[in-house]
Amino acid sequence: LGLGMGAVIGAEAVGVSIFHLVSHAFFKALLFLCAGSVIHAVGTHDMRELGGVAKVMPITAATMVAASLALAGFGIPGTSIGSTGFFSKDPIIENAYLFGEHAGNWFPYLFAIVAALLTSLYIFRLLFMTFAGKPRTNYGGHESPASMTVPLSILGILALIFGAIVVEPFNKFVSGTFVNNFVNMDIPALAEVGNYELAHHAGHEPLLILWMPVIVAIIGLLIAFVIYYQKAIDMSRFVSKDNVVYKLLYNRYYQNEIFTQLFAVKFVYEGLAMAGYHIDRFIDGIVNVISYLTIEAGDSFRKIQTGVIQHYSVAVITGVSLLVILIKLVMEVF
Repeated sequence: LGLGMGAVIGAEAVGVSIFHLVSHAFFKALLFLCAGSVIHAVGTHDMRELGGVAKVMPITAATMVAASLALAGFGIPGTSIGSTGFFSKDPIIENAYLFGEHAGNWFPYLFAIVAALLTSLYIFRLLFMTFAGKPRTNYGGHESPASMTVPLSILGILALIFGAIVVEPFNKFVSGTFVNNFVNMDIPALAEVGNYELAHHAGHEPLLILWMPVIVAIIGLLIAFVIYYQKAIDMSRFVSKDNVVYKLLYNRYYQNEIFTQLFAVKFVYEGLAMAGYHIDRFIDGIVNVISYLTIEAGDSFRKIQTGVIQHYSVAVITGVSLLVILIKLVMEVF
């Protein structure tokens, strides 16, 4: 989120964008490891078959909660209380707001807010469907061994506290030493709108703007809680093959089909077929040349085999004579 916005929204976003990338090393890695822990224990990756996993995998569940809070960016604006994702994602959204305020381009901010809402919704949907409630199938399951839960616990702690501890010195280093020495940036060009540098306005956003990322994260959590934990809304009525929106989302906007037909079939498959054709011709050519040379050599050597004993005697005498001469020359040299 916002990793590519640093060159657009001002120098101050460089630090938080890179810090957001670094923070992913904890909570995003933790999410994948938690998923692997669950799959290892229950033998399936289909959330529709799970439920109540927290009862049999408490450590994995606790670390998954930590990763989810960090991914959604939960924290208290204006304080040092918050997850690692809060300290890396929220400043990017705030910078997007400042950019919209001074440049008149609100699309980055609007997209960031919508992304924050959807991120919270889908991650807590996963959390409630997998770890909360009652088991929907008899999947069994057990807590993963220490070789898996210890790394999960370490990453879980860092997903919660790393941001609060490191964000200020990290941003100072990146925005100062790193940018000055390694990033070629034209600061006036970045802030030419109104002759302002966006960094000068950081910290002066309206209170609602400061809280907006957390508010939408809470809204996403509540929606997931109502739909997937309390089951207050029956989502099955929206799941129909006749529902155009459902079909579009279920088939992932038909990206696989589009890319398969336009790129995979057209370029990859046809390219491989063409390459295979030329490779076959090349290999066949090598085989044919070797067989031709072998046949020609056989024909040449066959002419020597005349069947006349006098010819063989001459060949033996000639060979022995040449060998004696060669030995004598070598002995004279050494």
